[in-house]
Amino acid sequence: NSPDVLNEIYIHLWPNAFKDKSSFYTQDQLRFGMRTFYFAKDKMLGGFEEMNFSINGSAPVMEYVDGYEDIAKIILSKPLQPSETLQIKASFILKVPRFFSRLGRTDDTYHFMHWYPRVAVYDSEGWHPYHYGMIGEFYGEYGNYDVVLTVPDDLRIGFTGRGTAELPTVTTDSTMTWSISAKNVHDFAWVAGKNYVADFEKVKSIDGRDISLTILRREGERMHWKNALKYLKESFDFYESNVGAYAYDEVVIVQGTRKGHGNMEYPGLIVVTDRGTEKSLDYYINHELGHQWFYGALGFDERREPWLDEGLTTFYEHRYTLGKHGKKHYDDELDGLLKGGSDIGLSHAVVLQQINTGFSQRADTPLEEMTDLNYVIRSYEQSAAAYLYLEEYLGKSDFDRIMKSFYELWKFKHPSTADVQAHFEKESGRKLDWFFKEVLVGNKKVDYKLSDVVDSGDTYTVTVDNVGELAMPVVVDGYKDGKRVLSQWLDVVEDSKTVTIDKSDLDRISIDGENLLFDVNRENNHSTGFFNNLKINLPLKLNSSTERNLFVLPVVGVNTADGLY
Repeated sequence: NSPDVLNEIYIHLWPNAFKDKSSFYTQDQLRFGMRTFYFAKDKMLGGFEEMNFSINGSAPVMEYVDGYEDIAKIILSKPLQPSETLQIKASFILKVPRFFSRLGRTDDTYHFMHWYPRVAVYDSEGWHPYHYGMIGEFYGEYGNYDVVLTVPDDLRIGFTGRGTAELPTVTTDSTMTWSISAKNVHDFAWVAGKNYVADFEKVKSIDGRDISLTILRREGERMHWKNALKYLKESFDFYESNVGAYAYDEVVIVQGTRKGHGNMEYPGLIVVTDRGTEKSLDYYINHELGHQWFYGALGFDERREPWLDEGLTTFYEHRYTLGKHGKKHYDDELDGLLKGGSDIGLSHAVVLQQINTGFSQRADTPLEEMTDLNYVIRSYEQSAAAYLYLEEYLGKSDFDRIMKSFYELWKFKHPSTADVQAHFEKESGRKLDWFFKEVLVGNKKVDYKLSDVVDSGDTYTVTVDNVGELAMPVVVDGYKDGKRVLSQWLDVVEDSKTVTIDKSDLDRISIDGENLLFDVNRENNHSTGFFNNLKINLPLKLNSSTERNLFVLPVVGVNTADGLY
């Protein structure tokens, strides 16, 4: 459908990531200090044992990309003109590896993820061939799938799309054949296992369609999975209400194996490997389901712009979890020990530590140059916090209205960050370069200072100075007894701005008092004196920006002159 002439076609052969120890995946694991695949036994490996392509009955010229067998470039003997079509046939035998990543098997369970030759995306920027690595998700083109699966009849399966099954064949090795159809999906995944128990229910979408919800849980494992269907229904209602109608007709959530990859989403199919509590299961189901809207229906390019899918999914998951369970849900035992009376959480503190120590990287750093910690920070928590700041700036009702209209407009079209920015600017009437090009992606340090508060009788005159590297809108909050009672936004503050607010019965005025920004020096954000709220604490505590902590560490020593001291 493009106006371009194509002379080659790139095809992902991602199962070959597990074919031998010379794969890109092996090298990427070693880069992160992991050696599980490098030292794996040969019988645990997998990949395509046979792979044959044909075009018009003839084998095409094919070469691998960068010397790795997980991407094939097919050289066309005749250029493909705009509006012309080409049929490529592939036949292959796949050996499923033991679990190292998403495609894998145990003795009784198979996960068929990225298991077939898959044409890379070609868009306005050209081809997007990606090697299979340790971090970063996948980018696939939308299409319609008609799949026939014949499996042993003692296996229960789950898959992308809608399917019907014939009765088991009466043979020595009984099998069951499924005919499956999936429309407007960018991948087809399926699982098969011997000990799955199915929970099923149909619900109505907000657009009137019947949606099938299925849980495949592992019999006898993690009894709180009996409530998984309830959590799925609640999360389904949440995303439809907050983002828009679900794009497909079915959702299958599969309880993953202990040796599996963990939590992962595919169109209409989700794997959740929960080892925790009912609350954690609820959290993981909600997060992975959210990807069906952003990774599934919108099809963001996770490899190049992970702050879109991962960031928005984490943002909405936080909205769901905080609304249902409150902030205490995110306080594990370690967080509770460190946090004490702090006004930030552990994840916020980790992000600030990365920034203040100079280890933070831009969100658009190429994956081969990005650390795994920075990938997680920039793609998930830091991005989610950024979207929350944008929501506060625009107002929740406007933010939700704009996101819902964006979702409807861009389904199945692979939008980019530039497309999201253009839509938000058009619908809000505001320029948002400061957000999409800096806060969301950039790496400039934010530091705003509350330099002066003058009591003018009926009003307060508040002066805000920008002593950091990034100019952006900031919010001045007023508090009484620890609760925010007023907020006033200042447009982009480049150097210094003064704002007048009505005098109220306040005991504190703060810049970004709710700690939405990753301000590198939060202690200059408040109208409190240096000795106000001075407290003595052990160093195992996160410092609150609204109090001054004097950290004391008792030390016991001994030497030959003084003995024990």
